[in-house]
Amino acid sequence: MSLWNKLIGSLDNKENGASGKKLTAMFASVFCLIIPIDAWTLWAFMNNDWSQLPWIIATVTTFIAALFGINAVEKKIIQDKVESNEQ
Repeated sequence: MSLWNKLIGSLDNKENGASGKKLTAMFASVFCLIIPIDAWTLWAFMNNDWSQLPWIIATVTTFIAALFGINAVEKKIIQDKVESNEQ
């Protein structure tokens, strides 16, 4: 199934639609990472100033690690709830 069909399916809350977490991750990736990094890269290239590159890499790495951490914690919470309901 294509990405477009999943996005449209999620608007109707269809079973084959993308989940809210996936849509949030995609939105965060595009608007909080890709666009600002592209703008900074263009600026750095035009001004030949790459002095902020370590900060950019550190910020991107931290942001991605936070997204993975949020996902891992949520999976653990859900797993704990399921296990406590089974007992």
